[in-house]
Amino acid sequence: MSKFRDWIGGLISTIIFLSLALITAICSNYLLNTPNKNYKVDGPTATLSKVLISLTGEDGNLQSQLSAETITYDTNNEAMITRPTLVLFEDNTNPLIVSSETASLNSDGNIIKLTTNVKIKRDSFAQQTGFEIFTENTTFNLNSKTALSEGPVKIKSGSFLIRGVGMKIDQNERSVNILKSVTLIKN
Repeated sequence: MSKFRDWIGGLISTIIFLSLALITAICSNYLLNTPNKNYKVDGPTATLSKVLISLTGEDGNLQSQLSAETITYDTNNEAMITRPTLVLFEDNTNPLIVSSETASLNSDGNIIKLTTNVKIKRDSFAQQTGFEIFTENTTFNLNSKTALSEGPVKIKSGSFLIRGVGMKIDQNERSVNILKSVTLIKN
């Protein structure tokens, strides 16, 4: 009688084990064949706090640094940035320091659109006078080292105040051009 009970117990254990293995195989096959597109991600995919991102050139020299209170990446790998500060380094001169309330960064990381209270500053250096530029939005292309703003612009430099509409900055040429409606006021 005890051999019969042992045999039945072994048979029941084997049946339970095989049933669990079969259920596991069916569930695994179902999950492997279920398309991921049914699981749509809403909202951000990552949020980073107190961020510092540095970009160097092919020669290893620092070209730019982006620091921010927060950076939130969406499902397209584009970033929304809170309180960014962008520092653009140039040879033999002080860097451009750009800040704003918000910004967005494209998925390639080379176009940054700064919005709301944009301030662009360069301190005096050697014989060059420093300046401050104020505008509501500016788009920087980090690859071409250019920036463009289409709205009202105000530039303070030394004892001068320049106002206009639209602006183009070219770091390669070290130039700032006001596009239209320029007025110059001496303080």
